[in-house]
Amino acid sequence: MDKEQFKSIVHPVMKANSFRRKGNSWYKTTAECIVVFNLQHSLYGKMFYINLAALLRKGDDLLFPKEYQCDIRMRFPIMEIEGYSTQMILDLESTIDEQLRSRLIESIIDISIPILQKLESIDGIIELYGEKPELNNIYPFSSILYRKEMNNKLKAI
Repeated sequence: MDKEQFKSIVHPVMKANSFRRKGNSWYKTTAECIVVFNLQHSLYGKMFYINLAALLRKGDDLLFPKEYQCDIRMRFPIMEIEGYSTQMILDLESTIDEQLRSRLIESIIDISIPILQKLESIDGIIELYGEKPELNNIYPFSSILYRKEMNNKLKAI
């Protein structure tokens, strides 16, 4: 499997969930956030990483922010799916049968969708912080709460 075949597996699922593609990333803009699903190619071999991210909207937002420009960022976690580690699944040089790899990649995307849905709103991000406290090391929870308070004040005007 090559990079283009990999993207051709990702694209229909992301499109069905209202994401638009630009390069190796898919974007969804909501009232509060720009959500990013990003395929990052490793410097070594045909290994890929999946990054999930959100940029909190402030009014003068980039239309297509890079994953590293986002406020909330996480890498898809290492886990086992049908007996295969996500690292092995995302290493396109590993010895997994291509039809099986396609199905496993679809499973990874299916697992990502609920996380991406939480990244669509500040309330969802707050819920995600409760489930993944390690996010507090990246973007402090207090900043999320402040952003929510500011959004509520703007809505009241």
